[in-house]
Amino acid sequence: MYLAAHPQEQTIHMIGIGGAGMAAQALMLKEMGYTVTGSDHSHSDNTRRLEEAGIAITYSHDPHNVDGADLCVHSAAIPADHPQLQYARAHMPVITRAQLMGELTARFNTVVAVAGTHGKTTTSSLITHVLLEDGRDPSAQLGGFLTSIGGNGKLGGPDVMVVEACEFAGTFLELKRDVGVLLNVDRDHLECYGSMEGLRGAFAKFCDACATALVCGDDAPAMQVTQHHPHRLTFGIDGAWDYTAADLTQERGFYRFTLCKAGRPLTPVVLRVPGRHNVLNALAAAAACDVLGVSPAAIAAGIGSFPGVARRFEILLHTPELTIADDYAHHPAEIEAVLKAAAGMGFSRVTAVFQPFTFSRTSDLKDEFIRVLKLADRVILSPIMGGREKDPGTIRSEDLAAELPGAVVCPDLSACAREALAHRQAGELIITMGCGNVYYSSREMVRRLAEQKD
Repeated sequence: MYLAAHPQEQTIHMIGIGGAGMAAQALMLKEMGYTVTGSDHSHSDNTRRLEEAGIAITYSHDPHNVDGADLCVHSAAIPADHPQLQYARAHMPVITRAQLMGELTARFNTVVAVAGTHGKTTTSSLITHVLLEDGRDPSAQLGGFLTSIGGNGKLGGPDVMVVEACEFAGTFLELKRDVGVLLNVDRDHLECYGSMEGLRGAFAKFCDACATALVCGDDAPAMQVTQHHPHRLTFGIDGAWDYTAADLTQERGFYRFTLCKAGRPLTPVVLRVPGRHNVLNALAAAAACDVLGVSPAAIAAGIGSFPGVARRFEILLHTPELTIADDYAHHPAEIEAVLKAAAGMGFSRVTAVFQPFTFSRTSDLKDEFIRVLKLADRVILSPIMGGREKDPGTIRSEDLAAELPGAVVCPDLSACAREALAHRQAGELIITMGCGNVYYSSREMVRRLAEQKD
C-alpha cells in the first residue's frame, strides 16, 4: 500500500496532473485529506479547476517540482526519461496512475468499471448521474466534466464507485471491479498491445475479474471476449439481449424508446443527448443501475435529465444562423457516430474541424479516417497532434486531405477557426473533433462572433 492510512501525513505529487484521469484522482485525494501538488506542461481547464480547489501546480519540467513530496504519481503518458520522474525515483516511492486507481477502488464496496474503445465517459457519467438523481452518494472517476458533480471526480460514500476504465497501457487491469461494463472492442492502442489479439486478451482479462459483466450484444468482439463469463448480461438494440430498446424512434437526432428487460417492458426513456450511439450508452447505464437496485422509474428519470458531458457533442453556440459544437471524437468509429448524429439534426451543412491525435493512430487508421470524414459536407484539418509520440515524419494531415475532396489543412487551430467562419453558410453546424486541444478552435470561433456583435 502506497497511500498513508492518515492522509494528513502524506504529500502526493502528480506529474501530468492536467490529464483527465489524473485530475479526477487529484480532486479525490484532496477531498480525502491528502496534500496534493502537481506539474504539467501547460495550463488547461483541468488545471484551472484544480488550482481553484487549492492544489498547487507548476508548469515546467524542473526536477525539483517534486521536492517535499512523500509519493510521486505519474500517468502512462509520461516518458521514462522525464526529468521529474527520474528525480522522483531517486528520492521517493513512485507509482503509476493505474496503481493509484487500484488502491483507491479497493476502498469501495462495489466498483462499477466502464470499459470499451468508445463511449466510456458518457456511460460512466450517465451511471453517476442516475445514481445521484436517485438520492445516492456515489464516488466517481470520469474522463470528462460532469455538471452534476462539478468536475470529473467526486468522493462520495463507501458504497459505490463509478470509474472510467481506460485500456491504454493496461490501466484498467489494476482496478478493483465488481460490475464491469464492456461497450465495445475496436482497433486502437495497438502501440501498447501489438495486435488485435493482444488487445482482445486485455479486455478478456478485464471482464474475467468482474463478478458481473454487462456486455454490448451488438458488438461481436465484445461478445467474443466474454463468451465464457459465468455471469454475463447483455444489452443492445439489434438482438434479443437481456436489456433492449423497443419502439425506438427519433426526432431530429434525439431518440426515445421503451427499456425492456428479458423481453418485458420496464419504462419509457427519452434522451437529451443526440445520436443512436447514445441509445447504446443509455442501455448500458440502465443495465448497470438495474444491477445496483435502482428502480426503472428512477433510471428513466435520471437518463431523461442527463445533460451530457463536456466535449461530447457540446453545443457552444446555437442560433438560427449557425451552431458551433465540440466533441472528443478521435477514433473513426466515434467520428462516424458524431457525424451520423449531426446529419439527422436538420442542419443545412455540417463542417468537421478535425485534429488527428498521435501519428501511430493516424497512420494505422488512415483509410478509416478518410471514409468517415467524407460523411461531413466540409472538412478542415489541423496538423496532427503527436501527444506522447515523436513525429516519425511518415504521416501528415495532408495525406488525409489528399483523398477528401475540398478538404483544407490549416497550419494551426486559430487558422482553422478563421477558415471555418470565413466560408460559413446559414443554418450550418461547425463541429470541432479530437481528443487534443482542438476545442481552442471552437472557442475562438465563438469569441470572434461575439466580438463582431460588439
